[in-house]
Amino acid sequence: LSEPELSLLRQFAAVVAHGITRACWDDLSYVFETLEVHKISAMAARVKQLSAYERKLYDCCPSSCCCFAGPFADLDNCPYCEHPRYRSDGSPFKTFAFLPLIPQLIALFHSPEFVKLMSYRARYFDPSDDPARDGRAEPGKVKDVFDSSHYKSIKDLFKDPRAIALLLTTDGFAPFKKRHYT
Repeated sequence: LSEPELSLLRQFAAVVAHGITRACWDDLSYVFETLEVHKISAMAARVKQLSAYERKLYDCCPSSCCCFAGPFADLDNCPYCEHPRYRSDGSPFKTFAFLPLIPQLIALFHSPEFVKLMSYRARYFDPSDDPARDGRAEPGKVKDVFDSSHYKSIKDLFKDPRAIALLLTTDGFAPFKKRHYT
């Protein structure tokens, strides 16, 4: 990447890391008019282009009864509560942003730094990686999560050194019919 692109990415990282609003960023560009301060929309567009990664938006029932995808993709009302999918102006009442898993995993494996971080578990039990740390805690002591009884009960699921465990979070989306739990 060129220096101007790296500058753009550093600015965008600062905006994201500190939750800077568009209004605040626009004020900063006025205050620092002698510096090249990029518009947030331009930075976001360039980051999107560089990452080749896009979120997918799906319409949802405002009550989280259903996501208008799959068999519900062509419906105009929620099949459970009959709430309309769209406002009078044609925009959906609620959307759900889905971040596809495969592009995220591909991006992780393109970064040597993340590849090394993801191989920590395999290296933890390999004394040739670090002779001072052979991955074995003293009996009754836990030096790492991999020394825990829970991990020991599931470790056979991760025999391949390239195996990674995934965690699913739903951020309040209620996938089940009764919707008491998210």
